[in-house]
Amino acid sequence: MSAGSVSATFIALHAATAGMALISGLFVRRRPRWFATYYWSLVAMVVFLVAGIAADIGARQPGVLVIDAALVALAGFMVWRAEQFRRLADHRSQRSAEHVGFTVVALVDAFVVVTLVGLGLPGWLVAVVGAGIAIIGHLGIATVQPHDPQRAQES
Repeated sequence: MSAGSVSATFIALHAATAGMALISGLFVRRRPRWFATYYWSLVAMVVFLVAGIAADIGARQPGVLVIDAALVALAGFMVWRAEQFRRLADHRSQRSAEHVGFTVVALVDAFVVVTLVGLGLPGWLVAVVGAGIAIIGHLGIATVQPHDPQRAQES
């Protein structure tokens, strides 16, 4: 198996675990028992990203390695945000929405950007869309109200 094939396999696993983290992240505030899936999917996402990069590091251009390093740092920060969510006593608070919301917005943004790059859209357009998603997503997080389980049962 070539280094490129090994790298592609790890990147596919990275994408799959990112998808699991996204889905579980959308529900973890209302279903705290999903936290383990959310958290460990994020951890696995980082591990598979690093493995995918390492498997093909010799073939990567210096500029790509800089982007890779930034993506690994962002992924690590996402795990840190998930850990901060875990430490909160009230998973229904605005602060919990900020921690989980950051990871959900970052994951949605990443999936959209990767799709647009795969479609061959110009880099400037991908950058504008990616920045727009990040800005709108994070502004949206600020409007999230704390989750009240009693109100949810009433509706």
